[in-house]
Amino acid sequence: MNIKGKNGESLSIGLSVEVGDPLEDEIHNHGFSGTVDGFRNGNVVVADMDGEFFEVSPSNVSLLDEG
Repeated sequence: MNIKGKNGESLSIGLSVEVGDPLEDEIHNHGFSGTVDGFRNGNVVVADMDGEFFEVSPSNVSLLDEG
């Protein structure tokens, strides 16, 4: 499975990502940083820093700049 983030980058399990403010069908309350935990139904499952998991659209995910 090759899922791309909002900037066209390939997403894979274990990557640090930034999730934007929620789109219409997303349940998180605000943007957050987290780690890609998996993929489901074409979406990205992201674990936040509190260990909570959110299923978000790939178009709302970008790689976290760790530089």
